[in-house]
Amino acid sequence: MSRLQTLSDFYKSPEWRSLRQSLMIQRSHSAKGLLCEYCKEVILKDIDCIVHQCFSNRNESLSCIIFNLINHPIVCKASISIRIAMFICVIQYIL
Repeated sequence: MSRLQTLSDFYKSPEWRSLRQSLMIQRSHSAKGLLCEYCKEVILKDIDCIVHQCFSNRNESLSCIIFNLINHPIVCKASISIRIAMFICVIQYIL
């Protein structure tokens, strides 16, 4: 893992793919499948599943961000689009 210097490096790595797949399996419900942790809708395809990276502190080290599994909610594309749009609106309001 020492070769990973940035989050961009990590997201391109086999470690990320493995972590993403493990989280998806771990959080899958046997009856319903994978649920979006924001809207609670069923995510039907892996490609529609986003393991979202939440940052609580910009000064966190890369290893803290990567391995803090609480910071990795599983969400659908619609929910993440809404969150990004809300974030952009807040930033525009602040500026």
